[in-house]
Amino acid sequence: LQDLSLPRTMVQRLAKGVLPANTQIQKDALLAMSKSATVFVNYLSASANENALRSNKKTIQPRDVFDAVHDLEFDAFLPRLEAEL
Repeated sequence: LQDLSLPRTMVQRLAKGVLPANTQIQKDALLAMSKSATVFVNYLSASANENALRSNKKTIQPRDVFDAVHDLEFDAFLPRLEAEL
């Protein structure tokens, strides 16, 4: 699973980007966020892949990801995801 982990520096940069200035993140909290983000991305990827396979496609498309977000009941993320795309 270590090979599939997101880089801690990237997770830290993303976390600090949404926190108030001068907020510190403990090392254990950063590790928990990194592992959580990795699990979430793997879970979302697997669900998006299932959606692609059901449509007889080998390539995951944005629509497959959006459908996976919906299937996993993270609908609150959809407007932001669609806007960012």
